[in-house]
Amino acid sequence: MDCKNVYAGIMTADIEKALNWYEMLFDRKSDYHPMDILHEWDFKEGGVLQLVEDKTRAGSSSVTILVEAIETIKKHLDSKNIPTEKQTESEIAKTITIYDPENNRITFSENSQGR
Repeated sequence: MDCKNVYAGIMTADIEKALNWYEMLFDRKSDYHPMDILHEWDFKEGGVLQLVEDKTRAGSSSVTILVEAIETIKKHLDSKNIPTEKQTESEIAKTITIYDPENNRITFSENSQGR
């Protein structure tokens, strides 16, 4: 199997309410809005985060977003009054985990191995 990229999905019960929160988190509107129940953010080195209205699966999503500097992310989250639930550090990675208002888990990871 030759895979070239990935779209990660966050399920929400209310797309408009969740959209406001994610726009605040990313400091920008979604990059693509192909249908009423879907918004997407593209990332500079590949990958897409999809925000999908799906009342059945809302609140049970988990994604990891790779970042260059975890401390910059921590400052950004603090400036938005978004509480960090967990922060870890190892020889390979540093992570910060947050939860959106519907309890979807978002982990930011700075990886020292260049992944």
